Amino acid sequence: MASSTENQGGQNGHAGDDGRVHEAGDSGGPHKLLAGMAGSWTTKIKSWCEPKKPPMESIGTCEQKMVLGGRFLHQEFTGEMMGSPFTGIGVNGYDNHTKKYVSTWMDSMAPPFFFLKDCRPDGKTLHRKAVTTTPSKVP
Repeated sequence: MASSTENQGGQNGHAGDDGRVHEAGDSGGPHKLLAGMAGSWTTKIKSWCEPKKPPMESIGTCEQKMVLGGRFLHQEFTGEMMGSPFTGIGVNGYDNHTKKYVSTWMDSMAPPFFFLKDCRPDGKTLHRKAVTTTPSKVP
């Protein structure tokens, strides 16, 4: 397999780049909130499958570290969900262009990716809303 790239000008090798690509890739203040979440964590999870029913609760561990020049927080989760072993991987970042925290998540229970958006920090936590193609009820 062969591959080639051609630099068509601009700073950082991006065509038409007037500095915005570099600025959008900078890690700064919002990334510090993510960096503060790096480390080894014991987790307690509450999951609601139906709005009016009590949540399922489970425990686990999560290893989190900053990657790619301090731009993203990579997480690896191990625990259980609904009495079965459960693992997951997530990547969290801050989009300097849209000024929002964004995340992806994939795990051993559901085949599709979860895209988490509209993340709003309160200074200590990120509140996220998941968007996925998983059906809400499985036969």
